[in-house]
Amino acid sequence: MRLWVGLSILGGLLSMACGLDGSDDQRIAELESRVATLETQVAEAIADPGTTPDVTPPPTSTPILPTPAGGDFTPPEFVEVSISPSVADVTTGDVAITITVQMADDLSGVGEVQLDFMSPSTQQRKSFFQFAPSSSTTWTYTHILSLPRFSESGTWRLDIAHLHDRVGNHRVYRYDELVALGLTASFEVVYDP
Repeated sequence: MRLWVGLSILGGLLSMACGLDGSDDQRIAELESRVATLETQVAEAIADPGTTPDVTPPPTSTPILPTPAGGDFTPPEFVEVSISPSVADVTTGDVAITITVQMADDLSGVGEVQLDFMSPSTQQRKSFFQFAPSSSTTWTYTHILSLPRFSESGTWRLDIAHLHDRVGNHRVYRYDELVALGLTASFEVVYDP
């Protein structure tokens, strides 16, 4: 059991480290140190099953951000989203829904967008990803989302929006943030056999 806990924590730390970017050297160094300590403890636990690994979570730290010396350091903004039609009846077949997204970036231009829609039970998800065709500082993208027959009925909502600009600045808008910004988007799916 102790060995499993140690390996589980080690896996979690490695997952966190993979999500960091190269500009956060202090945080990466802390995670590498913690991983090395856990590796030693796991090896000791294997050699001596009576050993109890340290399962305290890693310390939290505030990332040290670079001081802008020039260039684009601001991620794009999510301006607007619209959906048509607002009701999709998938009883007899697939239904196409048109999703229009407007984004803006201050300098380098919008680079890409990914939107994730989630079903009421959270068991079904529809996503799409698109690169911007030019380096325009504003971009309106229209996507046709196909909902297959038998999709879960109820209200599907925009759960997460990922925006990137041309130089790699990014922002993730989660559902609660979208609600706070008035950028909620949803559609109703009807399935009536």
